[in-house]
Amino acid sequence: MKRSGVLLALACGGHAAEPAHVMIPPPTQSALATPPPPKPRDACDEIRAEQRAKIVAEFRARATHGEGVTEASVLAPFERGLVGGCASFEGGAWAMEFSDHALSDYDAISGEAVLVIDVHHARIRQSGAPMWVGAAGTFVSTKLALAGDYDGDGVPEVFLGSYEDGVEGGHSESGTIYTLSNGAVVTYAPIAALEKRVPGIFFRAPRDVDGDGRMDLPTNAGVDLGAETECFGKSDWTTPHFLAHALADGTFSLDDDVAKREAKKFCPAPPATLDQPADVLCARLWASTPAAFTALKKRVACVAWDCAAEISGKPQQPGAARACAARRDAIDAKPPFTLP
Repeated sequence: MKRSGVLLALACGGHAAEPAHVMIPPPTQSALATPPPPKPRDACDEIRAEQRAKIVAEFRARATHGEGVTEASVLAPFERGLVGGCASFEGGAWAMEFSDHALSDYDAISGEAVLVIDVHHARIRQSGAPMWVGAAGTFVSTKLALAGDYDGDGVPEVFLGSYEDGVEGGHSESGTIYTLSNGAVVTYAPIAALEKRVPGIFFRAPRDVDGDGRMDLPTNAGVDLGAETECFGKSDWTTPHFLAHALADGTFSLDDDVAKREAKKFCPAPPATLDQPADVLCARLWASTPAAFTALKKRVACVAWDCAAEISGKPQQPGAARACAARRDAIDAKPPFTLP
């Protein structure tokens, strides 16, 4: 029976069972691993790598170093972004680049540097005298920040400020706006015009005060409260109580409504006392008539430093005399407007 069953199966064309084949479809395109897009070029990465290599090479080339000074300690301010500033934008970057030595004799990051712009793989350096820069906490440090595209040419302008520590009277700051124009790095023309029209004006890091998308510039508007005296030299009370308001046409206003509103934050009303130079400046803003100005001058009655008395040994009060000289400077200051 068993054999006849096999023969019957063969006679009927039967065959032994084979395993079933399952067809697996090819993976779809979405199932394939998609490689990450290439990282956009960041010119700051390249510039900072170059500057770092320069610092390291100078350090390693020296035969001896100060006690406790290491390569890591020298690089620390650079790694934290306190020196060698760089600000990237689409297609390039603004940066400070050491033009000569990057280290002082005491193994501190300090040397001559120039402002450069790297745009579309071309690097353009500012002509003229370089700036002496160092790490924050040394005599001079720098602040570099994008200011926005004031002139609408597709390349943002940049703010570059110098911050000096150790000047008599404390800490002073000043800066201006640079642009790329006709293939050269130059002071932005509307800012250059203000600097020519308002002697002694300086600016600080830009910020959008009124929320219109344009970066405004805090400024002293040429008002210098640092008293210059023969015995003392300079004493710096100057602060940016005013505003250069950025306008839609790429220029700036020192006396429009936005600028006046910012000044009122510093000086909302005439001050009751005139103890400090800033008090006098505030009162000066509200002295909108000749009579008010004359009355204000009478209120600032003080004794300035007497160099002859100092030489003769006559006792004086240096602090009070110095403040007096600064208050007199504040009386003579010419703010860009008066209130209200």
